[in-house]
Amino acid sequence: MERTEVTTVREMSDAEYELLYWHIDNAGRARAIELSDGSVLLPSMDPEGNGAGYFDGLPADTDQVVGETIETVRPDNTFPNTNAHRPAPPKIELSNGIAIVPLADPEGNGPGTLVQIDGEKIYQIGFQSN
Repeated sequence: MERTEVTTVREMSDAEYELLYWHIDNAGRARAIELSDGSVLLPSMDPEGNGAGYFDGLPADTDQVVGETIETVRPDNTFPNTNAHRPAPPKIELSNGIAIVPLADPEGNGPGTLVQIDGEKIYQIGFQSN
Protein backbone atom coordinates (compact mmCIF):
# COMPACT_ATOMS: atom_id res chain seq x y z
CA MET A 1 0.00 0.00 0.00
CA GLU A 2 1.36 3.42 -0.93
CA ARG A 3 1.42 6.15 1.67
CA THR A 4 -1.92 7.88 1.53
CA GLU A 5 -3.83 10.27 3.72
CA VAL A 6 -6.99 9.53 5.69
CA THR A 7 -9.69 11.84 4.33
CA THR A 8 -12.81 10.61 6.14
CA VAL A 9 -13.94 8.15 8.79
CA ARG A 10 -17.59 7.15 8.48
CA GLU A 11 -20.04 4.27 8.82
CA MET A 12 -20.04 1.70 6.02
CA SER A 13 -22.65 2.40 3.35
CA ASP A 14 -25.47 0.08 2.29
CA ALA A 15 -23.71 -0.30 -1.09
CA GLU A 16 -20.50 -1.47 0.62
CA TYR A 17 -22.40 -4.04 2.70
CA GLU A 18 -24.13 -5.29 -0.46
CA LEU A 19 -20.89 -5.43 -2.46
CA LEU A 20 -19.26 -7.64 0.19
CA TYR A 21 -22.43 -9.70 0.94
CA TRP A 22 -22.25 -8.67 4.60
CA HIS A 23 -25.22 -7.98 6.85
CA ILE A 24 -25.56 -5.26 9.45
CA ASP A 25 -25.57 -6.94 12.85
CA ASN A 26 -26.93 -5.83 16.20
CA ALA A 27 -23.64 -4.09 17.05
CA GLY A 28 -24.39 -1.56 14.31
CA ARG A 29 -22.52 -0.53 11.21
CA ALA A 30 -18.78 -0.99 10.91
CA ARG A 31 -16.59 2.08 10.39
CA ALA A 32 -14.93 2.82 7.05
CA ILE A 33 -11.71 4.74 6.47
CA GLU A 34 -11.60 6.68 3.19
CA LEU A 35 -8.18 7.44 1.72
CA SER A 36 -6.86 10.22 -0.50
CA ASP A 37 -6.31 7.76 -3.37
CA GLY A 38 -10.08 7.16 -3.47
CA SER A 39 -9.99 3.72 -1.90
CA VAL A 40 -11.77 2.67 1.31
CA LEU A 41 -10.50 0.44 4.13
CA LEU A 42 -13.02 -1.76 5.96
CA PRO A 43 -12.53 -4.16 8.87
CA SER A 44 -13.38 -7.80 8.16
CA MET A 45 -14.16 -10.21 10.99
CA ASP A 46 -11.93 -12.94 9.55
CA PRO A 47 -9.68 -13.85 6.61
CA GLU A 48 -12.63 -15.46 4.79
CA GLY A 49 -14.51 -12.15 4.73
CA ASN A 50 -17.56 -13.56 6.51
CA GLY A 51 -18.68 -10.18 7.77
CA ALA A 52 -17.77 -6.78 9.06
CA GLY A 53 -15.30 -6.46 11.91
CA TYR A 54 -14.26 -3.64 14.20
CA PHE A 55 -11.40 -1.09 14.11
CA ASP A 56 -9.63 -1.17 17.49
CA GLY A 57 -7.63 1.97 18.27
CA LEU A 58 -9.76 4.23 16.07
CA PRO A 59 -10.50 7.22 18.33
CA ALA A 60 -14.08 8.38 18.89
CA ASP A 61 -12.85 11.83 17.87
CA THR A 62 -12.01 10.95 14.27
CA ASP A 63 -10.48 14.41 13.73
CA GLN A 64 -7.39 12.81 15.31
CA VAL A 65 -6.93 10.59 12.23
CA VAL A 66 -8.37 12.68 9.37
CA GLY A 67 -5.48 14.31 7.52
CA GLU A 68 -2.93 11.84 8.89
CA THR A 69 -0.79 9.72 6.57
CA ILE A 70 -0.64 5.93 6.73
CA GLU A 71 3.02 5.25 7.47
CA THR A 72 2.99 1.44 7.57
CA VAL A 73 0.67 -1.54 7.46
CA ARG A 74 2.29 -4.55 9.06
CA PRO A 75 1.30 -7.59 11.13
CA ASP A 76 0.38 -6.94 14.74
CA ASN A 77 2.53 -9.72 16.15
CA THR A 78 1.52 -8.72 19.68
CA PHE A 79 -1.99 -10.09 19.15
CA PRO A 80 -2.39 -13.26 21.28
CA ASN A 81 -3.05 -16.76 19.97
CA THR A 82 -2.27 -16.15 16.31
CA ASN A 83 -1.06 -19.05 14.18
CA ALA A 84 -1.41 -20.43 10.65
CA HIS A 85 -5.20 -20.71 11.11
CA ARG A 86 -5.55 -17.34 12.84
CA PRO A 87 -2.97 -15.00 11.30
CA ALA A 88 -1.99 -11.79 13.05
CA PRO A 89 -4.19 -8.84 12.10
CA PRO A 90 -2.69 -5.94 10.15
CA LYS A 91 -1.78 -2.86 12.15
CA ILE A 92 -2.27 0.51 10.42
CA GLU A 93 0.25 3.00 11.81
CA LEU A 94 -0.50 6.68 11.23
CA SER A 95 1.90 9.62 11.08
CA ASN A 96 0.71 10.88 14.48
CA GLY A 97 1.48 7.55 16.20
CA ILE A 98 -2.08 6.20 16.37
CA ALA A 99 -2.26 2.47 15.57
CA ILE A 100 -5.50 0.94 14.26
CA VAL A 101 -6.08 -2.83 14.18
CA PRO A 102 -9.05 -4.69 12.66
CA LEU A 103 -10.59 -7.20 15.06
CA ALA A 104 -13.35 -9.77 14.69
CA ASP A 105 -15.67 -7.79 16.96
CA PRO A 106 -15.73 -4.94 19.52
CA GLU A 107 -14.88 -7.38 22.33
CA GLY A 108 -11.62 -8.42 20.62
CA ASN A 109 -12.63 -12.08 20.31
CA GLY A 110 -10.23 -12.62 17.46
CA PRO A 111 -8.01 -10.96 14.90
CA GLY A 112 -9.58 -9.41 11.83
CA THR A 113 -8.30 -8.44 8.42
CA LEU A 114 -8.54 -5.38 6.21
CA VAL A 115 -10.60 -5.14 3.07
CA GLN A 116 -9.71 -2.40 0.59
CA ILE A 117 -12.24 -1.30 -2.02
CA ASP A 118 -10.64 0.50 -4.93
CA GLY A 119 -13.27 1.35 -7.52
CA GLU A 120 -14.85 -1.99 -8.36
CA LYS A 121 -11.90 -4.04 -7.13
CA ILE A 122 -11.84 -5.64 -3.69
CA TYR A 123 -8.59 -6.60 -1.96
CA GLN A 124 -7.88 -8.32 1.32
CA ILE A 125 -4.87 -6.98 3.21
CA GLY A 126 -3.60 -9.60 5.60
CA PHE A 127 -0.46 -11.40 6.64
CA GLN A 128 0.45 -15.03 7.21
CA SER A 129 1.99 -15.89 10.55
CA ASN A 130 5.58 -17.15 10.53
